[in-house]
Amino acid sequence: MNYPTIFQYTLTVLGITLLSGLKLSAQSQDCYTIPAKAINTAVVSDYAPTYFDKGRQAIAVNSIKYPDQYAAVSFSFDQATGVYDIYLTSLLESDGESTYQILIDGKLVGEYQNPESTEDYKPFENVFKEVSLQKGATVSVACIAHTNGKVPEGSGTAYARGRWTSIRFCKN
Repeated sequence: MNYPTIFQYTLTVLGITLLSGLKLSAQSQDCYTIPAKAINTAVVSDYAPTYFDKGRQAIAVNSIKYPDQYAAVSFSFDQATGVYDIYLTSLLESDGESTYQILIDGKLVGEYQNPESTEDYKPFENVFKEVSLQKGATVSVACIAHTNGKVPEGSGTAYARGRWTSIRFCKN
């Protein structure tokens, strides 16, 4: 029998994933989740810095300082080599539709833009299917602030900050 992996804040037992009090979800695959709070927000070369939004438990980009620049975090993939579906949970915002990228060893493997929303901070999950990952690969998540021009702020309009709360890897 193939037993699930314990990884940082995630424990999978009998197909049920418990996230350190954050979420309970049934899963039929071997999956592990990394919450944003467990990821180091150190500056990634060639990207704007990210920050951790404690109130929303999300990684984000400072849209005032870096309105048109991608910001990114990176971490080493320490699970078994294989093919994975990667789920990124972002937060919808009424003031813009941020774009997110997943890169493996610097190579873009997927990109999506949040849909328009009237509800702020509603979780939205996107999946990048069948991504080949080698143990030790560098996984990067990049996000960019975006304004849809609909929410006035000062002399301009407000920006969504590219917030995301977790990344989940499910082995195929």
